[in-house]
Amino acid sequence: MKLELNNSSNLPYFKTYLESRRQQLPTYFGLSAALPGIGIGIALGILSPLTILEAVPICSAVTLVLWNVVAFIHNRVKKQLPPDTILTLEKFGEEDQSKLHKKIDGTALQLLEVGAYYWVQIHTLLESDTWTSSPHFQGLRTDIGAVADQAMDELAGLAAMCMGTGADSRGKDFKRAFDDLADGDIKEALSGFAEAFTANPEKYKFRSPHIGSVFPAAREIAERLKLLASEVATTTVENERQRLQSGAVGSTTLGGMDAVLNSLKATRVAQEELDQDSTLHHHL
Repeated sequence: MKLELNNSSNLPYFKTYLESRRQQLPTYFGLSAALPGIGIGIALGILSPLTILEAVPICSAVTLVLWNVVAFIHNRVKKQLPPDTILTLEKFGEEDQSKLHKKIDGTALQLLEVGAYYWVQIHTLLESDTWTSSPHFQGLRTDIGAVADQAMDELAGLAAMCMGTGADSRGKDFKRAFDDLADGDIKEALSGFAEAFTANPEKYKFRSPHIGSVFPAAREIAERLKLLASEVATTTVENERQRLQSGAVGSTTLGGMDAVLNSLKATRVAQEELDQDSTLHHHL
């Protein structure tokens, strides 16, 4: 698994987490679910003694009720998300996913992506034969997955507290320059255009006033996810080694072993990101 933590605008691991958790959100059908009933009602109005004005409302209501009954049954089968997690996912869902990195404080963003990296690593390792083939490990797998989800949900909730819009943007700087140009202040306008073109992107990043209080808890969660990922990786590697030595599996397991070892190497790189976060915290 290639580590991409340096590309903060991409957020590959956090977006993977969001997509996975959103699949567990409750499903509801609005008035659009009645549209098939309109077609059925028109057909009944033509082919039956009922008029179209009578058949369409009846069929639409029945269709809407049936779809929502199906949704209710489906939601009962789904693993229920905590209310706080649902609110957090909804908050992130309100934002343009391609611009999330501009809406979250930079320090919180780094911790969020680091934590999500470990979350993805944990769930990837839990899909290996070690955790799915043995009844003993299957029970642990459920517990580990639940703990990892809870930790990542909490980390996402803390990061959501550090979302906002920066006071400045390149667009605002250009607008000010154009306004100066319209007012005839040529010198000031040229200076404004130069600033807008050459300004460091850091100038436009959102800095949350809450990061100082959020940082300790967010970093602790990221560290715990790192520790959990390390333990899961160690257990996976050891179990695969024992199975190889006992001849219980064929050589195809070697590919999985390589993947786990690569994940461990990537973990060491991720630790550097956590160390950078610690340095940033000293400047808050």
